[in-house]
Amino acid sequence: MENQQIITGNEFQNVYTSLKELGLTDYEANLYIISVKLGPTPIKKLAEILQISRPNVYKVIKGLEKYGLTKFSDKEKFSRNFIVEPPTIVLEKLREKREKLAEIDRNYTVNLPELLAQ
Repeated sequence: MENQQIITGNEFQNVYTSLKELGLTDYEANLYIISVKLGPTPIKKLAEILQISRPNVYKVIKGLEKYGLTKFSDKEKFSRNFIVEPPTIVLEKLREKREKLAEIDRNYTVNLPELLAQ
């Protein structure tokens, strides 16, 4: 699979950048944005839009699952649609990540004089 940003436009550039900051791959970020735009979507259609095979779409979905950003509709297994969590969840996860990084920064700063003295 080749990495590239599929979604273009200023309105999605910030979202794309934020998703990448969370650690998502290009395909994961693209799939998330496409799914937000389209709503519940069959895997076949997502594969066509992303220009990757259906099995690879499932791999990308697995990646999104690690971040808690995906779910499937409650329909029968063979007719389920892929759905992503709303952008507010991404914002919460970004804030959590930034808080953790700020805590690491504070701890590092507190311990810096001790580290330099050695």
